[in-house]
Amino acid sequence: MNDSLHIKRTSSVTLAATDIVIRESKTTRLLLRPLIVDNYSSPGNSVKCWIIAQRKGPSDEWNEANEFPLSKLSKGEWSKFELKTEDVSKILGSLEAIKELYKEHGITWDGKYALIHGEEAKLLAELSKFDRTLLLEKLKNINPAHLENLSETIKLSRLEGLLKVIKANVNNAEEEYWQNLFENEAWLLSQIFSQPVIVLKDKPYLGGKGIENKGGQYSDLLVQNLITKNTAIVEIKTPTTPIIGSPYRSTYNIDSELSGAISQVLKQRQKYLNQYYNLLSESETQFVAVNPKCFLVAGNLGFRKDKEKLYAFENFRNALKDVEIITYSELYKKLSVLRDLLKE
Repeated sequence: MNDSLHIKRTSSVTLAATDIVIRESKTTRLLLRPLIVDNYSSPGNSVKCWIIAQRKGPSDEWNEANEFPLSKLSKGEWSKFELKTEDVSKILGSLEAIKELYKEHGITWDGKYALIHGEEAKLLAELSKFDRTLLLEKLKNINPAHLENLSETIKLSRLEGLLKVIKANVNNAEEEYWQNLFENEAWLLSQIFSQPVIVLKDKPYLGGKGIENKGGQYSDLLVQNLITKNTAIVEIKTPTTPIIGSPYRSTYNIDSELSGAISQVLKQRQKYLNQYYNLLSESETQFVAVNPKCFLVAGNLGFRKDKEKLYAFENFRNALKDVEIITYSELYKKLSVLRDLLKE
């Protein structure tokens, strides 16, 4: 997983880094706020940080009002919040990556960097042990075909790992987990779209607030076509989201969870179109919203052997004009086909 990190010099001995989102849902998030310090006496202790837990309403924006300093705790009082195992891993990995940046650049650098964790970080750490000039000379002599084979092997390994994750979590009903998976593995979206796309913004504000600061619309992801710059809205539910509802005469109703998610993403789309020019004028990134498509990732086809249920779903899905529904069963199959192609 790679995180974009912006660094800004704040004094002759400190660098402020942008907040790193450890965990986020529509109403809560956990942040890591690092500060890099030029520690002359102990260069290994170069980073201090704050862990910030925030809560807001579903339609509110994030802010830092109402801070509760621990110094206000009275005798006998205490406060705690849980760090999940994934949180701890990301915090430790991020801090270690920032320390490595400090070791390489000192306190004189600023700009945008990528924090690299996991196996990629281990590989780069091993490569960094070699003499850079000698390593470049060796790489120049490598047969390009061998490099292509290496690239395909890495892609295959990553793909197989992702397939295992999806299969192991097929009963995971936590929306936040799946939203984070799509954000961290953004290339997954290429399996949904037929065009080359990137994630323009996760949890984007799409408009809808009045003077009361209420009623704002946020989607899970806003993606952008790399060539046309047109955008699309992606709403991510879970594999456990029910699709088929109760029987109705000779067919079946669509479950209210799925129909509710469709109404939700269509409302986001309408607010986005209404507020497009205001959002564009206040944004640094250029984007367009020409009849933007909505994509809903939800549910699975565990009922596919029941012909009537499958027909009811396909009739409903194919009749939708502005929303395309992709199930996790179909996404898993697409990834499996891609894996098999890479193996050939």
